[in-house]
Amino acid sequence: MKTIITGTGCYIPPVIKTNRDFTVQDFYAEDSTRITTPPQEIVNKFREITGIEERRYANEEMNSSDMAIIAAKAAIEDSGINPEELDQIILAHNFGNVIKHTIQTDVLPALASG
Repeated sequence: MKTIITGTGCYIPPVIKTNRDFTVQDFYAEDSTRITTPPQEIVNKFREITGIEERRYANEEMNSSDMAIIAAKAAIEDSGINPEELDQIILAHNFGNVIKHTIQTDVLPALASG
């Protein structure tokens, strides 16, 4: 028995925020006190440490499972196979849906286990 990956797909959210977008924000310590270091300096240090220069954000109405569906459809199209003959889709994601503007996340079930 062999496993063959016949197609791949992904979804990259359209909203881009660069490091420059964060230079106008205040930053806070764990104890909620404002950090007095200039925001540009914080952003530059973050880029030096992580290499991250931009972030992608999903639109307001979209959640993680919506993005997974778009990526899965792209993978099926890329594979060229009939979806009715599909054995499995591999999803690399270890979280559930993330609820925007809250601290709540649906950790279980993880999207990859569905």
